[in-house]
Amino acid sequence: MSYQPSFHQLTRSILCAAAALALACGAAACGDSGGGNDTRPPRPDGGGDAPPLFECTNPGQPCNAHDECAINPICGDDGYCRAERRQNCDDGLDCTTDVCLGQGKCENKPKKDTCALSVPKPNGGSEIKCFVSGDRRPDDPCSACDPTKSPTRWTLAAGGTCDDGNDCTKNDRCTETGCTGDSYNCSDNLECTDDACDGKGGCSNKLKAGFCNINSTCYADKERRDTGCGQCDVATSTSAWTPLPNQCQIGSACYAPGEKDSSGCGVCDPAKSNSSWTITPQSCAIDGQCLASGATDGACGVCDPARSQTSFSPASGKCRIADVCINEGVPSASGCGVCTSAQSGDDWSAKSGATSAGEDLEGTSTVFTLDAANNGVGWQVSTRRAHGGSKALWYGKSSSGNYDSGAANKGSATRAAIALPAGQKAALFFWVYLDVETSDSADVLRVKAGSQTLWQKSAATVPASSYRRWIPIEVDLSALAGSSVTLSFEFDTVDNWANLAEGVFIDDVRVVTGCGT
Repeated sequence: MSYQPSFHQLTRSILCAAAALALACGAAACGDSGGGNDTRPPRPDGGGDAPPLFECTNPGQPCNAHDECAINPICGDDGYCRAERRQNCDDGLDCTTDVCLGQGKCENKPKKDTCALSVPKPNGGSEIKCFVSGDRRPDDPCSACDPTKSPTRWTLAAGGTCDDGNDCTKNDRCTETGCTGDSYNCSDNLECTDDACDGKGGCSNKLKAGFCNINSTCYADKERRDTGCGQCDVATSTSAWTPLPNQCQIGSACYAPGEKDSSGCGVCDPAKSNSSWTITPQSCAIDGQCLASGATDGACGVCDPARSQTSFSPASGKCRIADVCINEGVPSASGCGVCTSAQSGDDWSAKSGATSAGEDLEGTSTVFTLDAANNGVGWQVSTRRAHGGSKALWYGKSSSGNYDSGAANKGSATRAAIALPAGQKAALFFWVYLDVETSDSADVLRVKAGSQTLWQKSAATVPASSYRRWIPIEVDLSALAGSSVTLSFEFDTVDNWANLAEGVFIDDVRVVTGCGT
C-alpha cells in the first residue's frame, strides 16, 4: 500500500516550515522524542512507496519515524530515524480499508455494504473472502452477509432450503435460529430390522441377515412357530413360514407321519397330503364318522373304499340317486332314465333304446352360448370344479372366486337347439353344485325352454342339505315333444346381497329323447 502521512506529521511539517522562514526553529518545536531538530526536510529513502526519513538526534536510541506502520524505529548514526521493519496491514481484500494502528497492530475494516468473512478452503483450513450484503455462506445456506449486524461474522438468515444433517427430518428450511426440519419416525419397533430415514419423509426397514419378519414378528433362522409345521428358513422365505419336511399341518396343528385324528379314520400321510387327513385304507369318512369297509347306512348305501371313501356307494343291485335308494330297473319320473347299478350307481342311465345327446364340456368347443359377463361375473367354462372330467359351467367371477359384481346380476348359458321327436318322451339330466343363498326368492336358478320356465331352484327341488355338493337333476321335456327346443340355464341374484360365495356349477348335461310314447 502507498505511504500516507498522518495528520500529526503534516501539522509538524507545516510548523517546521514556518519556523525555518522565521529562522527561529528550536528542538522543542521540530525535534522528536529522541531529540534533534527537523530544520532539514525529510530525506527520501528508497523512492517509490517508501516513506521519508526524518532526522533524529540520539543515534542508537528509539526515535519518532512519523509512520504508524513503523516497528521499533531507531535513530541511525547518520541522524535519520529508521524502522527495524514495517508492519504490512494489507490483507489483499478489495472490500476492506487497511490501516496501521501502531505497535504492530492493524485494522482491516470492511467497506460499506460489504463483509469480510471466513470460509473453508477445499483442502482444509479457512480463509477470509469478500461478500456483499445478502450473500449466503457457500457451505451453509442459512448464514448470510449482513453488514448491519456484523461485517466480520456470518449472520443467521431465514429463507431457502438447507440440510440439517438429520435424515429423520423433512422439509428442511432456514430460520433465524438455523436449519430446521420436521421430525418423523421410521422405527417399526422390530429388533430384526435396520430402520432408516431418507430425509424426504420416506423410510426403509431392512431386514437383518439371519432373520424372518413374519406377520410383523421377528424370528431367527430355523426358529419353529408355536403352532403348525412352519419354521423360519431364510433360504426359502423371510416373510412366510416354510413347511417342515415330512410333516402334516392340519388346521393350526402339526402332526408326524402316522398320527391319526380323533375319529381314527384320518392319518397323517405327507406322501399323499401334508395339509389334510388321509383316510386310512379300507375305511370311509362319511358325515364325521369313520366306517369300516362294508358298513351300511341302513338302506342301500355301503362303505366301499374302492369306489368312494367320502360317501356311501350303492349296494349291489341298487342305485342311490340324490340320497334315495332305487331298485335295479326302476325308471325315473320322466321314464327316460332307469336305475342300472352296473352302469351308474348314483345317476339315472338312459332308457334302453333312447337317444342321449350329452355335453361334458371337456372339449375345446361347446354347444352353449354364454351371455356377456357383468363386471367380470357370468357363465364360463371353468376347471374350478367339475363332476365328471375337469371342466364345468360356472356362474362366477374368476378374479375373485365369487359372483359379486357390486350390484344385482344375472346371465344365461343357452344350449344349441335340439329337436324332440313327436309323440315321444324326453328329459334333461344334469348335475349341479350350488354355493348360493338357499332362499327361494334370491339367487334363483332356472331351466328354461325359450321364455318358458321348466324347473327352478327351491326348497322343494333342492333341499338345504343338498347345497355345496354335487346332486343330479331331472327335468321332464315330454310336453315339448315335436318341437325344436332351445334350453338355457339362467341364474339371477335378484339383489346385491350375500353374493360372496362360490356360485353355481353345472356339469354332465344330457338330453335323452325317444324314451317311449
